[in-house]
Amino acid sequence: MQEVRKYDQQRGTGKTLSGCDPYPQPVRTRRKGVKFLKGKMEELGFDEVNIDRYGSVYGVIHGKRPGKTILMDGHIDNVDVIDEDQWSHAPWGAEITDGKIYGRGTSDMKGSVTAMICAAARLAESTGKDFAGNICVSGTVHEECFEGVSSREISKILKPDYVIIGEATTST
Repeated sequence: MQEVRKYDQQRGTGKTLSGCDPYPQPVRTRRKGVKFLKGKMEELGFDEVNIDRYGSVYGVIHGKRPGKTILMDGHIDNVDVIDEDQWSHAPWGAEITDGKIYGRGTSDMKGSVTAMICAAARLAESTGKDFAGNICVSGTVHEECFEGVSSREISKILKPDYVIIGEATTST
């Protein structure tokens, strides 16, 4: 955990990625988050970075040797806020207080997507990509309203052998 946090600070991605989409989720604002993640994956050295037909973003890092493909997936959409006046922090603000980030979607699940992007980039950097197979990371959309549609599309494109879903089981 310490190394990932340090890596984020060196690359300027930790605090920035956590607020990748600090707006309610109409399509026009979700696109900003997708484009932001696409740019970060490119900046961090992913070999391929694309946006699929549904608007999900995915990146691939190719190892130097043939092998299996692992996909780390997380959704980057979230449900709307109907009780904003009852929040102690702005729901779309991605505010950091006492080392914790507050805002809609930070634990479900932009935090996981951020961690997976940074972990994949760190592994590639620290090994010089000397590993077998491919490491893929996806930030899928439409999970909150059409669960499974976007993730199936990503699976069709990337054909992973293994999938890790970074969904938090609790936010406490």
